[in-house]
Amino acid sequence: METIFDHDPTPEELETVYNVRTEEDLARYRRTLATGADTQLGEIARLYLHRGDHQRAARYLADIRDPGYRLTLEMAYLHPDLLPEAEES
Repeated sequence: METIFDHDPTPEELETVYNVRTEEDLARYRRTLATGADTQLGEIARLYLHRGDHQRAARYLADIRDPGYRLTLEMAYLHPDLLPEAEES
């Protein structure tokens, strides 16, 4: 199953995006990822949003099967008020 670790997050990204600072934090975060594919897709989308790649983030969000979870993340991550002006249509 694909996770953020397949996308080579930097130590800075782990700390900034996922609040992972210690080995204990990392172990706790890995347990969170084990909860399911939709969670992992949402976390990958969050990584790409942080990297400024909103289109790739949207593609990962679109693959989330749970429509309620997907909508919640889309509203949180892709709301026009949260995107840089260059990304707005």
